[in-house]
Amino acid sequence: MGSLCFTFSITSRPTYIPFLRRFISAVDRLSGRRLGKRGVFIVSLALVEAVNNAIVHAYKGRSDGWIDISIKVGFKHLLIGVAETGAGFCLKGRIRRFSKGKGGRGLPIIRALMRDVEYRTGKKNQLIMRYCYDDKE
Repeated sequence: MGSLCFTFSITSRPTYIPFLRRFISAVDRLSGRRLGKRGVFIVSLALVEAVNNAIVHAYKGRSDGWIDISIKVGFKHLLIGVAETGAGFCLKGRIRRFSKGKGGRGLPIIRALMRDVEYRTGKKNQLIMRYCYDDKE
């Protein structure tokens, strides 16, 4: 099977979170169950954390922002991109430590779940996550 690619946009509203979880389950079915039950949970959690970060931090809770989501199902891994045009940040130092206050745990959670995490700034801020199928065991 070749790779599957999905790209869509949602507004910066938390009401889309249940849809995102169901969408990852559907991606797993379409890809021949490459993720497995545990992989679906892990990828869903990382995607939800990334989207929540965009809603809460990039758009400061505003519901008029747009979040672009891309998912590419490859032979050995899944690539997930979450892009927005809100307030960016510097990734260095944020990804490995947990905050003791309210919030600040999303990026460390994502990093713990994904094989690779990359953050790019430019016209849009983009968080790119890679989950390898051999990580599901």
